Amino acid sequence: MAKPSHIKNTLIVIIAIAVLVGVGITTAMRPKPQDASAFHALAGQAVLSLPKQIGDWSSKSQEIPAAAIKLLNTNDIISRTYVNNKTGLSAALLLIYTKDARDMLGHYPPVCYPANGYKQISAAKIDWPADNLNMTGMDYTFVMRQGNTNVGKVNVANFILLPSGRIVRDMNELDKTAADYTRHFYGAAQLQLVTAPQITDKQRQQIFNELIGSNVDIINTLIHGVSDDTEQTTPSDTDKTKPNHRETLGGSAVIPTS
Repeated sequence: MAKPSHIKNTLIVIIAIAVLVGVGITTAMRPKPQDASAFHALAGQAVLSLPKQIGDWSSKSQEIPAAAIKLLNTNDIISRTYVNNKTGLSAALLLIYTKDARDMLGHYPPVCYPANGYKQISAAKIDWPADNLNMTGMDYTFVMRQGNTNVGKVNVANFILLPSGRIVRDMNELDKTAADYTRHFYGAAQLQLVTAPQITDKQRQQIFNELIGSNVDIINTLIHGVSDDTEQTTPSDTDKTKPNHRETLGGSAVIPTS
C-alpha cells in the first residue's frame, strides 16, 4: 500500500503539471502581434481613404515632416486644410494611425503645441456628433506670443481613437492600452480639427460633422480592431460611444514632433 507521503508528493506533481499545461494553453491563446496584421491594413486604408473633396469642402496639401513620420513610426497620416467653397471657412484636419499604441504616447496637443512655441490657455471636455457617432474629446486653445503680443491663436479639438471600440479624451486611457501586452500592437489613432479663433464653436461643430460625419465609417474602422467587452460595458467619463503609405498634405495643424 502506498504511503500517504508518497501519494501526497504524487498529487503535488500532478497538480504542478496541470498548472503548467494550463499556463501553456493560456499563453498560446493570447493575442500576438501578427494577429493584428489584417487590422493594420484596414486601418491604414481607412485613414488614406479620407476624400480630398467633401461636399463643398476642397483640400490643400503640404509635405509631412520626416521627423514626425520617424517619431510616430507610421506612414498612415493625413493632414489637410479644408476650405469651404461657398462660405470661405477653413479648417485643418489631422488624422494619424500608429500600429503600436506605445508610439502615440505623449504625442498630443498639450505636449506638441508648446514644443512648437505655443502656450496653452484653456482646455475643455467636448462631445461632438459625427453622423450617429458621439465623439468624446478635448478642446484646447493655444496662443503664440512674441513678447507681450499674441501673434497667433488656434483652437484644437482632439480625439483619441482606441481599437477596442472607444473614443477617449486624453492620454490616461491610451496609457492603459499601451501598457497592455495583449493589445498595444493593435495601435491607436488620433484626430484633430484645428480652426482660427474667429470661427465660433457652433461653426466648428458643423464643420466637424460635415467633414467627419460624412466619413464616419473611417472612424468606425479605426475603433473596431479588437473586442473589449469589459471596457465597453463599463464606460467612464472618457468613453463614448493600403498600409504604410503617406500623403502630402496641407493645413496649420501641428504634426507631432515633440
